[in-house]
Order: sequence, then C-alpha cells, then structure tokens
Amino acid sequence: MSFDGVRIAPISLENLAAIRHLTFPAVYDIVRERYPSQFYAVAAFIGSDAIGLAIGVAGPRSECEVLSVYVVDFCRRQGIGSSLLLRLEQTFLEKGFRKGVHFLTVNPEEQGPVRFLMSRGWNRPVIVKLICRSTLRQAFETPWLVRAKLPDQHRVISWSALTSVQRSTIAAGIEKWIPDELDPFSFENGSDIGTSIALVAGADDHAPVAGWVLTHRLDASTLRWTCSFIDPSIQGKARILPLWLEVARRQKNVDGLENFVFTIPLSQPRMVRFATRYMRPWLTGLDYSCMTMKELTPTMA
Repeated sequence: MSFDGVRIAPISLENLAAIRHLTFPAVYDIVRERYPSQFYAVAAFIGSDAIGLAIGVAGPRSECEVLSVYVVDFCRRQGIGSSLLLRLEQTFLEKGFRKGVHFLTVNPEEQGPVRFLMSRGWNRPVIVKLICRSTLRQAFETPWLVRAKLPDQHRVISWSALTSVQRSTIAAGIEKWIPDELDPFSFENGSDIGTSIALVAGADDHAPVAGWVLTHRLDASTLRWTCSFIDPSIQGKARILPLWLEVARRQKNVDGLENFVFTIPLSQPRMVRFATRYMRPWLTGLDYSCMTMKELTPTMA
C-alpha cells in the first residue's frame, strides 16, 4: 500500500530492532522475549525512513491484541495511523483471528487516542485500572503517608528473605484470600530486590505473611510499585500505608530513582475510592488504563 509517497509494509522481528523507537520499550521487550513467533507488525515509510509502526500479537480463542500504533508527530493527521491499523487488522483477519483487543492509557484531558480508535470501529474503551504517578518528594510531603505505623506484632522484611514455608502458605491462599490478579509469584520475574518487601505477623522466621509490595524498575528514574496487597482480615485500617512508606524509604536510598507509578484495578473499589478522594492531591498524574475491542470481519474496510 502506498499514498502520497508513503509505503506500508510488514516488518520482521529482525528489522523491528532498527525502528524500535516507534513503540514503547516495554512493547518491544514483550514481542522479542515472549512472542517472537506470534507477533505481526507493519510500518509506514517515506523512502527508507520509517515514520509509523503498528504492532500486535496472536492470542487465544481467535483473539488478537494490538499493542501499539504510532506515527511521528510531523506525519500525523494524514491517514497514516488509520492505514497502519487497518493493515494490521487485515493481517490478523487473514490469519484466522476474529476479535481484536487493545489496552491503552487515557489521560482525562486528552481524548485523541480514544476518538481515533472509535473512528476506526473500535468500541468505546472501558476503564480497567487507575494509573497513579508521583515522586518521592510528593510522597514524603503526604501527611497520611509519613504518619503511617506498622500494626502491632508486625514487621517488614525483604521479599527475597521469605522462607519456603512462607511462600508455600501464600501459594495455598491464591484464589482463596488472595485474588488471582494479585498473585505475587506472577510478578516476581525482574522485580527489584532492594525495594520489594513483605509484611509478616510475628518475629519468627516462619511468621505468616500479611501483605507485600513487589516493585520493578522501569528506567533509571522510575520505579513501578507493581503489586500491593494486604490480608483482607486487616484491610480497612490503612495497613497498606506503612508498606508504601517503607518502599519509599528504600527507594530514596537509590540515587536518581525519584519517580514511581502504581495501578489500582477497578475490581478493588476500596482502593479506588481512597485514590480518588485522598491520593489525588499528592499525585503528579492520574490516568486510566482502558480496554477496547473490535470484531474483525471481511467487510470491515
């Protein structure tokens, strides 16, 4: 496909490396490490210069996921993004996929990406999570955080210090008192050893685990507080706050690691209310993680 000097062509994993700047680093890593044989990508070129890129991966049950669609600033509003997305959708359709899924971050003040997707036949996005961003400076100026105290008879240890007995107890509680989406073992890979912590109820080496925060470094200045959880039996008493404070203290000891980000699933209404009512003044950003879908049909063009 070509128009006004623009050519759109499929991209192999080998050639994707040269234009990885046209997608998020995390998307490139996911494709390279997890889906090297299940991804599809198309790029837009002017001559030999890549100016746009759309990437997706195959999923189960005839579903596919669009990971990103991007066009460089000076080439936008010319239909290139629409053409990239349509070409990617057609590629998936030809491979037997019938439904597309896309997760996107939406800034409440910027609805452009939402309007773009809906103009291409995608459903109105639904909110899945809140995405909260802040800095250590903001954290240590937050009154209700710096005053947080550990519950009696509890202490914080490094996640890496958990014993096999403690880990087995956690595993036994998944899908019982621990929601599957907060299974900490799903987030261990690549977690930051220095700031990933656990709350234990007692002083001995096999004291039961009552909560945790697992973290990951996104870049030299940003830490993601990936998975936070407190035992439901002590929820509702702000017990997560001393864990967050301890993570912030440990993060402060790392030079340059000033920013942090965390998400709150809508399936955790208590935390959603806390974020929107009490956290918001102390955040540098509050965005929405959304999901949209589209039925892929031969007549969609």
